Amino acid sequence: MAAIWEAIYPYVSVLLPTITLILIFWWVMRSIVNADRREREAAAEGKKLTEAQFEDAVEQRMKEIESEMAGKSKN
Repeated sequence: MAAIWEAIYPYVSVLLPTITLILIFWWVMRSIVNADRREREAAAEGKKLTEAQFEDAVEQRMKEIESEMAGKSKN
């Protein structure tokens, strides 16, 4: 077993840091992509909510204007 370890140790010692850096890079990139995806989902949800609130506010204001106009036309 010692002879096998002595034979592969130089390769392991050279490849292990590279493999470790590749894994760290992959993990960081995955985290960035996931964070971006979640941010886009949250932005889309916020935009949808804002648009719905805006449409409700416009509809309410239109009703107020119509009632004001109806009140003025009666006078």
